[in-house]
Amino acid sequence: MSSNLPLTPLDWTLNDYVGTARQFHAMDLDWQRGVWLCRPTDTALVLGSAQDEADIDQERAHLDGIDIVRRRSGGGAVYLSSASAVWIDVVITRGDAHWVDDVSQSALWLGHAWCAVLEQFGIADLEVYDASMLKSVVSRSVCFAGMASGEVLSGGRKVVGISQRRNRDGARFQCVLYRQWRPEEYAHLFVSEAVRDAVLSLDVIEVPCEPGDVFVALAAQLG
Repeated sequence: MSSNLPLTPLDWTLNDYVGTARQFHAMDLDWQRGVWLCRPTDTALVLGSAQDEADIDQERAHLDGIDIVRRRSGGGAVYLSSASAVWIDVVITRGDAHWVDDVSQSALWLGHAWCAVLEQFGIADLEVYDASMLKSVVSRSVCFAGMASGEVLSGGRKVVGISQRRNRDGARFQCVLYRQWRPEEYAHLFVSEAVRDAVLSLDVIEVPCEPGDVFVALAAQLG
């Protein structure tokens, strides 16, 4: 379910969605300025649009109660659980002042907004990654193993991952940060031993926060 909250001064519609990761990824959101707090009621491993499902031990995921979901934006897999992840989507139209045609630059504005928010939660030494996409064999399987333009780092360690879906109407930026980084909860689902080991060794910044507080802070920053 979702509920519309009052508009911010710059007409961002605020939405608090509660449901499964699969349901939300299947939704076509309205193409208007919007910020969506996504509170998953299940645990899911969300694959990028072009990611090979053969990367994942589907039977083990089923036994562990982890849904394997496909999103329509690119990148590697993202682990979502209500206990560990904060998931917020931001939507703009093609005519929005934040719209940038160059996809390699199109999320930088959002990354800078995230920096201002993260400072409020005690995260220092922040920067927005603005170089060419940093990819590896592992990052094709796991989002937080790579770097894309607009994503946020602290001391060179990833804090906010952002994937993007664009069409003729606008862009939907899917943002995830972790309150608790628990790679051991899903690393075993990858078929490749090298990927499993890499996931367990990833050094990701944890943000001490409540999802609702981050949502409010981001909405205020955008407004």
